Amino acid sequence: MTFQRLSHEWRGSRLSWWEAGSGSRRIVLLHGGGGTGKAWAHQLTYLSQLGYHVIAPDMPGFGQSDWLEGVTRVDRLGPALADWFFDQGWAPFVLGGNSMGGRVALSLASHHPEPVEGLIILDSVGVRLPDVPILNPLSLPPQEFMSGLVHDPSRYKTATPYRTLEDAQELNRGRQSFASYLGEEGITADPTLDLDR
Repeated sequence: MTFQRLSHEWRGSRLSWWEAGSGSRRIVLLHGGGGTGKAWAHQLTYLSQLGYHVIAPDMPGFGQSDWLEGVTRVDRLGPALADWFFDQGWAPFVLGGNSMGGRVALSLASHHPEPVEGLIILDSVGVRLPDVPILNPLSLPPQEFMSGLVHDPSRYKTATPYRTLEDAQELNRGRQSFASYLGEEGITADPTLDLDR
């Protein structure tokens, strides 16, 4: 692997991220509610080999990142992460996100567009498309969890970067954090998102 995990203290919380490459152009990738920044292991490796500086944070409450004070809903993650990214000197950047990370990326880009040079969205939560059913993975029985999330679970098992007991513990913590972020309302569409822009 050509990437490393780093962490530091920010606003009284420990925040962790995965990083690869040292190019002048940055790509920041936000994981989904069931993962950590390590979900982007293949992209960290590949994109850094193309000359990019790639950063994949463990969002607050996931992986080895602590919760941030006052950030208890998904809609508050974008502004908090924007502040953190600015303080880290990571702006400007191309921003990408998957699932919950896609929703956070959309919110961050819509409300703080200045540092965002481009936007990559994969299966974003909170975006309603006609005739596309919404599935809450936390509602699936454990034996159906992977088949509800990936097209080919057997291929996922050979490609997943999550291999250790520590990974399993972090993923379990992430599921609990995701459930907390969902709350009773779930992740709703944000009417203030300016998707046309």
